[in-house]
Amino acid sequence: MQKIISTSSLALAVLTLSACGQTPSKPATCSNDTLNQIDQRVTGGDVHGPDIGSGEWFSMIERRLQLEGRPGLPAKGSANWCAVIEQTLRQ
Repeated sequence: MQKIISTSSLALAVLTLSACGQTPSKPATCSNDTLNQIDQRVTGGDVHGPDIGSGEWFSMIERRLQLEGRPGLPAKGSANWCAVIEQTLRQ
């Protein structure tokens, strides 16, 4: 009986400590405003393209800027990805 109580106490302690820890933050992403600005600059506002922010849209932006398949390109939609795209557009 004491072993069950000890195990239960240990489990409770682990759960309590886990709950006190911070949850991992989500990676920073591009704002909708930034995505819209990128779209306007790359496509000229072509209304027939993929939905802004979709996987197809990110791939289309990379393809048009000749970045598709580039090693080390940040995750699509991340703040770092937007920074690389904006830097490319300034060149």
